[in-house]
Amino acid sequence: MLLLLSLFLSIAQAQDAVIINQDDFSFNHPTCLIRFDSSQEFASEIRANLKTKGFKIQDYLPEGKLNPEDLYLKLGIEREGWFYKDCHLTLQISQANSIKPLMSDLLLMSAKVKRIYPRVTFSGDERCTRGIDDLFVNIPTCRSGRLLKNKR
Repeated sequence: MLLLLSLFLSIAQAQDAVIINQDDFSFNHPTCLIRFDSSQEFASEIRANLKTKGFKIQDYLPEGKLNPEDLYLKLGIEREGWFYKDCHLTLQISQANSIKPLMSDLLLMSAKVKRIYPRVTFSGDERCTRGIDDLFVNIPTCRSGRLLKNKR
């Protein structure tokens, strides 16, 4: 029975490299400014979820550039399957070390979700939109004005 129940829920994993305030499931950052590509698929859902989590949202600077110490978000979307496509989502929030996103940037938070249900359309758009909501359950709220401390 437990196996069947787990099939109907999404599979989510999260990893955090910031100190989480245990009182209210939040983290501290001086600005809470986050940049992401607003031309990507499901950008309006991402924007709405980021706002509810207390982030101030901006697009990348021209030519995909960042300011050092900016937070930026990367969302990976993969659909897998023959008829009803499962939606695999990966979210990463990093802090930039230079003017371009690099693999060596500090990864602050990451989460993964595999959404199998509901099966309404073959393309899986409804699974991806619900998966995005599932991703943000694992992301703490940003509180601005206090310093960010890295967990080491």
